Amino acid sequence: MIPRSPGRPGAVLELKRVKGPRAVPAAVRAARRQIEDRGYRRVLEEAGASPIRAWALAFDGKTVTAKLA
Repeated sequence: MIPRSPGRPGAVLELKRVKGPRAVPAAVRAARRQIEDRGYRRVLEEAGASPIRAWALAFDGKTVTAKLA
């Protein structure tokens, strides 16, 4: 989420949906890797966002696992 004005917080959310609790850790790792590989933070830095928070989330039905990326 890009802030409307520089100096405001920015957020990156990468969501993955999985089936089965054993797939959750791999999905979270893949989401974290995608955030870094695609440079999502860079877009927020260029917009002047500060601070920038990034979360990798994996959904298994109604269960959500979230990690800071």
